[in-house]
Amino acid sequence: MSINPVKFALESKDMNGNFDKTKFDNLVEKYSNMVFDIQNWRYERVGNLYGSSNPLFWCEGGAWQRIRPDQQVKESNLLDSATASIGYAGLYEMVNAMVGSDWQNLSDDDRKQMQVEFLEHVNRIRIERSQTDNHPYALYSTPAESLVFTWEKLLTKQYGVIPGVTDRDYLTNSFHQPVWIHSSAIDKIDYEKDFHNIAKGGHISYAEFNYGVAPTSLEAIVNYAMRQGMYFGVNVINSVCDDCGEHGDFLMTCDNCGSENILVVERVCGYLTYSKRSGVQAVNDGKWSEIKERVRHGTERGQLGSASYSEIHGE
Repeated sequence: MSINPVKFALESKDMNGNFDKTKFDNLVEKYSNMVFDIQNWRYERVGNLYGSSNPLFWCEGGAWQRIRPDQQVKESNLLDSATASIGYAGLYEMVNAMVGSDWQNLSDDDRKQMQVEFLEHVNRIRIERSQTDNHPYALYSTPAESLVFTWEKLLTKQYGVIPGVTDRDYLTNSFHQPVWIHSSAIDKIDYEKDFHNIAKGGHISYAEFNYGVAPTSLEAIVNYAMRQGMYFGVNVINSVCDDCGEHGDFLMTCDNCGSENILVVERVCGYLTYSKRSGVQAVNDGKWSEIKERVRHGTERGQLGSASYSEIHGE
């Protein structure tokens, strides 16, 4: 279950646009504990199930331990290693909502510190509730696909279009550096690596690369990320035209014959999937806007990366 820190930040502004940190922290406490109340109920509900409710899972090896059909789950220790998570998204927009109109002048270090403070607060609540409820709760960096679009639309409906907060079709995934930022893969890794050590219940960082990037470059980037202790993925978009067979990096029409009948395979968020099939968009409008804004990262430290599709072609 994910909480929306962007909404907390917007709710913590007074009529003059001043941010109230105490109110924000109280909202984090309120809604984080609400999530754990629901997750605690979930453990109780599952614990009251009998093995016969799902024999394949509970009795025949689907879970890590087997119980009898007439045995309740809570009579075993099956749930001792089953985590229930609290997630989050939109840390970039959260900070912008806190800072207000001066958000563009915020340094990366100051922005990162505000994001870390939020995560450490949620993590303290998680630890307290884990001890109180005796459950292995986890803090999860939500790899949101539809959620970042849904939340943005709800926030825009309630608060209007706010520069840096609701002026795109999506919120930024979890702690990620925004996809439109021009940076190298190494610099992106350096910015995101510390968040992995806080949200240990699940996290991923990834970088975009041009079609045809050398495998040795990808290997070097992945090795660097692994040395930082990260769960890391690379994304090399691979489009193919169903009419002429052309392969490359194209989103709308084939670079060779101009056909719209194309298949686009890429890492939409966390795993490889189709973002377009037979020329038909296979993701929601928010995710599609994000895909068009993704900058291809450079392979050397300090590189700015190449332009995104939107920067090259416009909207």
